[in-house]
Formats: sequence, C-alpha cells, structure tokens
Amino acid sequence: MSDRYDSLKRRLSGDLAAAAGAYLVPVFTRLYREPRPGDAEAQALVGNLCVGAELQLKAFLASANPALIFKDMPPEARAFLLAPDETPASFNWRPFALDLRDFAYDTVSLEDAVKAFYVFFPEFRQALRPYFKLAVELRKPALHGSLGPVRKDELDRTVYLALSLVQVVASRRKECAAFVPGDQDRRFAAAFEAACARQVKERVTAARQKASTLKVDIAFNAAGPPEGWETLDTRCPICKNWAVLGGTTDIHCEEKAGVEHESLEFRADSFTCDACGLLLEDVGELKLADLPVAYDRSEDLERWRDETR
Repeated sequence: MSDRYDSLKRRLSGDLAAAAGAYLVPVFTRLYREPRPGDAEAQALVGNLCVGAELQLKAFLASANPALIFKDMPPEARAFLLAPDETPASFNWRPFALDLRDFAYDTVSLEDAVKAFYVFFPEFRQALRPYFKLAVELRKPALHGSLGPVRKDELDRTVYLALSLVQVVASRRKECAAFVPGDQDRRFAAAFEAACARQVKERVTAARQKASTLKVDIAFNAAGPPEGWETLDTRCPICKNWAVLGGTTDIHCEEKAGVEHESLEFRADSFTCDACGLLLEDVGELKLADLPVAYDRSEDLERWRDETR
C-alpha cells in the first residue's frame, strides 16, 4: 500500500502548497508594487499572510506524513498513514483517502503546526519564534474581528515570516513551496533586515540618552521573581539595571566516555528593559546590540525536571 500512501501524500502536500501560494502571492504582488495600504486593507493582508504561512507549514508537514496535520482521524486512517508498508492490499483504504483529500477531519492549530515544524528545522527555532508568536497573536483578530490600526512593523514582520518560511521549505523540498522566491523577494528581505539594523541603532541611542538621566531605582535594580522557562533576568547593557530576556529553555544530552551528560540552555530571542526602554524583538537584533543569545541554566536543571515532567 506504500504507493497509494505516497500518492495521497503528494496530493495533500501539493494542494496545501497551491492554496498557500493563492494566499501569499497576491499579497506580495500588492505590497511590492503599490504604496502602503490603509488599515482595513492592511488587516486583510495580515490575515492572508497568516493563513498562507499556516498552509505552507502544513504543506511541508503533509509531505513528511499527513498524520502530522490531522488531529481528529478514525483509527483506521491513522494506522494506514503511520504504517503504509504494513497495510495489506485487502484493506479498504479509499473511503479514508477521500475524506483526507477533502479535509473532512480537523487539522492541527497554527501553534501545533509550528511546534512540529521545529522538529524538522530546529536550527530556525530561535530566529523565527518571535515572528511565529506575532502571527499567532494577529491571526484570530485579523480573520474574526478587528486589528484596529495596523503598525507598519506588524505588517512587515508578518511578510518577512511568510517569505522566510517559503524560503526554508523551498531549500529542503522545493515541490512543497508555495512559490519559488525571486529577486523581488530577496530585495524585500534585504531591505527589511537593513531597516531592522537601523532601528536597533536608533533604539540603542535613545536608551543611552534616557539612561544618562536615570536615578538609581530599587525597582529596576533588584532582580524580579524567579524566571519562567521562557524568560531570564539579565543586566541591561545600556543602563545596567535588571531587564528581561525572552526565549526558550531546552535540555541537551550528550554522551562522553560512555556517560550521559545533561545541560540546560536558554536561547534568547527578545529583550526588554523597562528602565531605559531598550527593546529588541528578535535574535538578529540581540546580536546587533552585542547581547549574548545563549545562556547556561544547568543550575536550574532539577527545577526544570520538576516543573516540566
């Protein structure tokens, strides 16, 4: 039955990639050729970008195994998808294949699709996490309510996420990509990254000016409550008060001389200082501000085990 499975997998992945392209390509065409949209149009563009990015994620996941994108399936359909080589030819697979092709079963949420994506692309987790987080926040109000005034950086960062996602997928499995990125896409990405670099310099300059006027404030000069696993207290490089890094904490295991060693690492992808106002929104901006992006938290290993297992 593996040939039937492969055919179904290609069909699902191809349909999802085509749908992603149908959402994304008109948005890029509109933004590359015309002036900045008004708020109502910007909300529609953000909504389409979020949906297109979600479909691009699911196109890649379906190419790995369609079981990754369906959360509610009959046991028979799940068994067929997970073990096609073990499924005999006598199994009546067609009703389930038709339901899968028609998306009769609910698919996983954007958040869960992102988590599965990181399994296949762990090297992009730190870089893309703030952008996925923004997309998750914007998706529901963009599609089912009102975003109100859409900031330029919100629109640009959502465009950058969708474009980055297509590029990542195309580099691994071109047939799953919503479209083939071209020169205009690369120019947008380069311009966005250059604008981010300028903004970081401006924020650092503003933070230094504010820091020169600050008095010692015990509220900022004392560490806060115990950190969670997505935050870490650190000293601000500008004003030296306590500030907060955002990111993720993960355990790492490696074997040395037959003995397994565990360590805990925090990977930062954002920074906020309430004292001088310095704000850094992704790992690239942290690097531009000369902040470390990885921190050893092995001393918290036992607490991590207690709270996460």
